[in-house]
Amino acid sequence: MAEKKKIDFCTKCRKETEYSLTKKGIVQTIEGRDYCFFVTATICKECGALMSPPGLIDQNVREVEEQYQVMQERI
Repeated sequence: MAEKKKIDFCTKCRKETEYSLTKKGIVQTIEGRDYCFFVTATICKECGALMSPPGLIDQNVREVEEQYQVMQERI
């Protein structure tokens, strides 16, 4: 079965384009402490701009929460 193409609207290209998924490090402050998390980023294959397809924010919130829980278990 062929892999489904990932396509969404790029606000920089101003058209529907394919995008790729990658991981990006971010720093977030929680209760006065800085933590580094890795979240999913989507990159337009035409211009290289960051994109935000539906569901990405929710996915990244889940990823941060899961990583934070693992960090708290180690403390």
